[in-house]
Amino acid sequence: MGIENVNNEKVEEIEGTEYRPQRFEDINLGDELVILARRGKDDKAIGRLADGRVILFSKESPLKVNPGDTVLGDMVHITRTYTIVMPRKVLGDTTEALILNLKNVSESGYYQHQVLAKALLHLVEKNI
Repeated sequence: MGIENVNNEKVEEIEGTEYRPQRFEDINLGDELVILARRGKDDKAIGRLADGRVILFSKESPLKVNPGDTVLGDMVHITRTYTIVMPRKVLGDTTEALILNLKNVSESGYYQHQVLAKALLHLVEKNI
């Protein structure tokens, strides 16, 4: 039986639980991404999209990506559960990486994060 949730989207009730259609982040092949690498399985670096999908770094890349690195790369493969990015530049833990990460957060969908990121970005850019 179909019901509407708070966003007026049609959802189905499955054994007393609410089913929501998944919303995927709007990304395309060739898109340039800035990714903060995290520790994944076997201590390998991975990333995450805002929609929760895992970002894997291409094995064909000569660049070494470590957890904690900020990576500039191009989207080369997209599926429903994961994506693959070809790293173009590993920024590591530099001021440039900090500024790119703050710019990403300032454009996110979370208002509180946007405000903090914009304030920090303003302070960082004033001191450079």
